[in-house]
Amino acid sequence: MSCGPTPSAAMKKTTALATVTMFCLLIVLPLYQPVQATAAPGATDYEALIWEKVQRLVDFLTTACYQNTTLLLPTSRFRLSYPIKFYRITGDLELLKDTWAETLRRLWDPGNLTTWDYDPSTGERVNGPITPSHYLLNAFAFYAMYEITRNTTYLEWARAMVNKVYTYASTHTLFAFQIYSNGTVVYGAMSIYYQLSSCCHLRWFGERLGNQTWIDLADTIWNKLWSYADPLLPARINETGGITDRKGVGLYYSVPCCLAQYMFDSPTLRLWAQKLIDYYAKVMELDPDGHHLIHQNLDYDGRVQSTRFYRLAQETNHIRFLCAWSHLTGNSTGIEQAEHLASWTMTHMRAPFGYVERLDATDLSVLRTRIGVGYITKFITGLIWLFRVTRNATYAQEACKLLDILWQFRGDVAIYNEWD
Repeated sequence: MSCGPTPSAAMKKTTALATVTMFCLLIVLPLYQPVQATAAPGATDYEALIWEKVQRLVDFLTTACYQNTTLLLPTSRFRLSYPIKFYRITGDLELLKDTWAETLRRLWDPGNLTTWDYDPSTGERVNGPITPSHYLLNAFAFYAMYEITRNTTYLEWARAMVNKVYTYASTHTLFAFQIYSNGTVVYGAMSIYYQLSSCCHLRWFGERLGNQTWIDLADTIWNKLWSYADPLLPARINETGGITDRKGVGLYYSVPCCLAQYMFDSPTLRLWAQKLIDYYAKVMELDPDGHHLIHQNLDYDGRVQSTRFYRLAQETNHIRFLCAWSHLTGNSTGIEQAEHLASWTMTHMRAPFGYVERLDATDLSVLRTRIGVGYITKFITGLIWLFRVTRNATYAQEACKLLDILWQFRGDVAIYNEWD
């Protein structure tokens, strides 16, 4: 582990755009309004302090993007929504229109209803696959642009993309396929993370656009996938229903990210979120090393794996979801899980410049020190949520420390992508 924040070969710069979009998670604080209490004389106003530190970073990053707007132009087929996220921070509609038009020129293929990678050095497009979940996220980007601009072309593209996924998923009643930029569809094993999140996307679109057939298929595949739990869900299932990866999953990404937003719109998706909360309780109960954490250290049938570890992302990525669910439902189970995971992480994974990425589950020795900035920003948002729902200053203090670390690790136009 390095002794200071001096940039080294181990540190890789990311674009300012990538880091700005992460700060969408920070600058948009929780939706609910907590009970406001006047700080005691001499006490720290953590609400104001957190906002000040977040705003400092956002100002730095947005200034860099305004000085060089090419930083706002994505090159990945997965990143259609980047200009929209920047707009959510700045409210600059004219810049959104300009960057969105160039993004579509680079990435969008209206004939195939697909996105391509873009090589800015040559100006050429590059073919590649995308999961149904990521494809539907791009459809969501078009729907968001429709809501912002009222351009019905974007609505029709979103509707056509969703229907395309519906058609392919109907073949085997699973989301076990990938869609290539050139329109080719290849069926095969797919992560259960992305299959479950595809269910969430499809049902949300079905409710929002009034399509019962989409809703019915989403419900059917959701129930079909959950039938594999024995007691845990396997990592990958192919188009014929075969299990191709026996690892029991923790469901700490993709699925909670979808439900954290969609559950506010739909009673059914709130019930799906409840199922996820119950599943977390099972995963924690079955932790073979007794720390009651989110892990992937068992096969789906409960057999203990010989190599076991805890990752920072497994414990912290979904804290935002847990807190949001408790706020929405009034059920404290989510907050209780979140507090346990955050407290354990702060005790066992904290490092001089943030957190380690991975511990050996058997003896808690450090396995990996290099950490990505995305893991840190997601933990910060989780800590902010925890502070606002519990008023425990420990979480606010830790969020402030991590925000200061991000400020230390800034380059000319962005935060470093990773460091030890």
